[in-house]
Amino acid sequence: MLPIDRRQQILALLDEQGRVTISALSEAFQVSEMTIHRDLDLLAGERRLRKVRGGAVSMMSETAVTDHCLICHKQTRRQTQVILRLTHDRQRRACCPHCGFMYLAHNDHDVVSVLVTGFLYGRTLEASTAHYLVHPDITVCCTPTILAFERDDDARRFRTGFGGELMDFSSTVVYVREAMRLKKG
Repeated sequence: MLPIDRRQQILALLDEQGRVTISALSEAFQVSEMTIHRDLDLLAGERRLRKVRGGAVSMMSETAVTDHCLICHKQTRRQTQVILRLTHDRQRRACCPHCGFMYLAHNDHDVVSVLVTGFLYGRTLEASTAHYLVHPDITVCCTPTILAFERDDDARRFRTGFGGELMDFSSTVVYVREAMRLKKG
């Protein structure tokens, strides 16, 4: 895992839990505690977290992060949520990849990074590395349903049972952008 990806996942965990420990991060990412110290120092220098004895705490204010989707205003759920990191150290959540990518399609100039939650294992993933199943025969959140998977073979097996189309990140964003254009026209 690249250091930048590890730092993004550290921030996602921090957003989720509010507090992280160096020892837990070291174990989760299978790196030394000194590596985690360096990651936390860098992120603290960027004012993305506050380093405390034994770990770090979030610097995000309660108003910066809500538990409701920025598009449809549904309650976000851990198993499908998308975290959008925006310019000026802001962050927003979407209930699912469908809503997250709708926001991205209209506001890509304001989005610094996108994290999705892998549907099967619940791990936070960099959106550009995930595999997507679009419009399966189940509705999990918004429609058309878009599910993120960590591994391509998991997405393919899920498609065998529930149908849908496999796509990469950029194709999925284009699909959402086109679907929005069709609804308007």
